[in-house]
Amino acid sequence: MTLVAANINVEFGLQAVLSGVDFAVSRGEVVGLIGPNGAGKSTLLQALAGLHPATLASVSVDGNTLLTMRIRERARTIAFLRQNTRVHWPLAAGQVAALGRYPHGGAGSDDERVQSAMKRVEVLALRDQPMSTLSAGEQMRVHIARALAVEAPYLLADEPVAALDPYHQLECMELLRREAQAGTGVVVVLHDLLLAARFCDWLVLLDHGRIAATGLPHEVLHGDALQAVYGIDVIRQRHDGQEFVLPWRRRTR
Repeated sequence: MTLVAANINVEFGLQAVLSGVDFAVSRGEVVGLIGPNGAGKSTLLQALAGLHPATLASVSVDGNTLLTMRIRERARTIAFLRQNTRVHWPLAAGQVAALGRYPHGGAGSDDERVQSAMKRVEVLALRDQPMSTLSAGEQMRVHIARALAVEAPYLLADEPVAALDPYHQLECMELLRREAQAGTGVVVVLHDLLLAARFCDWLVLLDHGRIAATGLPHEVLHGDALQAVYGIDVIRQRHDGQEFVLPWRRRTR
């Protein structure tokens, strides 16, 4: 069971944002999208979620193209977590998390499912607080709960750890890892190469709208690729049996 994109092309005006990108994620694995700012990571994630109409026929879920799926069915199948978590309405945290059940039409067990999702990201105690009173990190965790409440077979998350402190960054990545172990296909956009190396089964390195490298973390996070795409040197280390990299210095471009 796989979410597949074939030959994805996205243009904004005359600018090509994605060019000929092929991508796949299977249920049970975490795939990390990495690359510099402007590489096309968020655009690819949006295309996978069916948010770029021109790409609907190029994305399929378990053999069915998004083009043939009704919007509510698509929303039950693919949970999407945006990078921008700003809420423009006076909603409490629990009401925002409950939006994750909207594609299901309001089943009787919805409240239990929402509370379970909020508990897993440690925001259940905030359920009655207005979103406007929460910190950026707390708001992101509420939105993660909303995405989890969908209980979709595929979860797409755009920089979910960007606003989180180190404790909650680890908590979030551990949570995504557990979701995959429970059978969810997870795609996550990351800038932190250490987290990408530790928690992802597979990495896709994007550069200028094209795939520069794809493979296991240790295959993608090698010096030549990172020097070419990011313009950085890294330190490679091992700890607890895992190899990881740390960005160390900029290279002269």
